[in-house]
Amino acid sequence: MKSGECGTTNEVQRSASCSLPLPSWVDRLCGGWTACDLEHVALCDDRRDIPVSVHRSESDRFAVLSVVIEQATDLPPVDFQKVTANAYLHIARIISAFPARYPVRFWNFIPAIHEQLGDDLDRYMVFNAGRFAAYWEWFGCEDSFVGTIPTATGIGHEGEDLVIHLLACDTPGGHIENPRQKSSSRYSQRFGPLPPCFARATVLNGLSTPYLIVGGTASVRGEDSLFEGDPIAQTNETLTNISCLIGDSTATIRPECVTTESNAAKRRALLRLSHLRIYHHPSIAVDDLLSFVQEKTPQLEQGNLEIFPAKVCRSELLVEIEGIARLGSE
Repeated sequence: MKSGECGTTNEVQRSASCSLPLPSWVDRLCGGWTACDLEHVALCDDRRDIPVSVHRSESDRFAVLSVVIEQATDLPPVDFQKVTANAYLHIARIISAFPARYPVRFWNFIPAIHEQLGDDLDRYMVFNAGRFAAYWEWFGCEDSFVGTIPTATGIGHEGEDLVIHLLACDTPGGHIENPRQKSSSRYSQRFGPLPPCFARATVLNGLSTPYLIVGGTASVRGEDSLFEGDPIAQTNETLTNISCLIGDSTATIRPECVTTESNAAKRRALLRLSHLRIYHHPSIAVDDLLSFVQEKTPQLEQGNLEIFPAKVCRSELLVEIEGIARLGSE
């Protein structure tokens, strides 16, 4: 591959020390990538400059930014928080000059996500504090987060780098919540002094086929984790949450979530999925888990159902699922 060119976002991803590439649907949805840039910048934490690599890819209507903060596990908590905030604000500055300037989907691959960093904080909580600070500056005060911030995934990985990917579009997305769950930005302080901030899903508008991008979803109702120690029950609850987000509309996009939990409505909703990615705790066997998901989503062909061992943001959660679904007419 020549310098300054790229064919897919996953080719860009190979340079990052994270074993979790972007989902394959990103390439299929966005079409051929016509540009790929790599730059090295320094994000300042007020005491030193931290080297960061930034990859950029663009297609006709979309852009992907990938920010890699190397050796992030070496940073003390205050520096990790600041560099997270600075990385998000750097992304905001870059895409403000793009035709595709509207953020619709983040992936955050966080090293040693459960590592305790003192003061009863793990690394995910420290990451959340940095993201919160950046969103406050980017989108306005906390009261404006619901319906404004995009959907996201936050997953642990075995490397040492913090890897942040953004998918941006030239049309604003419709960011939606799940009535079965509390909005993440309104979580109690049980989950850290500052909350995680992400929409449950984002509607991609302005396309010939409308899509719903489902963010990282787990066995959470309200703000509580359910079915501790039971990966199949957690997966079933997760799929119920996803089906609620998709709804059972057959002709129009609904800006709000559909609250029905009937088995028939759940089946119809899950059949709209065109791609799923499953993250599972490395300790659990995957055969039964995969069979259970395949039974619920028989339409997904090989290559459209990905599965990765990874640690979810809460230690008691064994499974997290994300995906994309077709909306509109069947």
